[in-house]
Amino acid sequence: MAPMFIGLLMFSTATLLVIVTATSLIIFQKRLTGLAEGAALWSAQQGFPADKYFGQLPEDSGLDLVLRDIEVSDGKTVTVQVCGRWQAPISISITPSNLMVCGQASARAG
Repeated sequence: MAPMFIGLLMFSTATLLVIVTATSLIIFQKRLTGLAEGAALWSAQQGFPADKYFGQLPEDSGLDLVLRDIEVSDGKTVTVQVCGRWQAPISISITPSNLMVCGQASARAG
């Protein structure tokens, strides 16, 4: 009975760690998408490049942001893609611990 309980405990712990890591990754991607949406809206309304929006962010935001792509396809639509380096909160061998994650948004000036 004890080996079965130890196996169940190990499986449960591994599952919990994977869930925590996946949740952290999803939250980080949503945060990047929110930053990209803010930059796209600001760029479409103000008419400035989106990299000036990121110049207004605090230096200690800790996201290691990279502005990957700014497209102005028709003169009114602005597409911004923001990428950042994600670090796993708990590093285990079965999950990635260091990924480049991107969020993308578009806005139209009107």
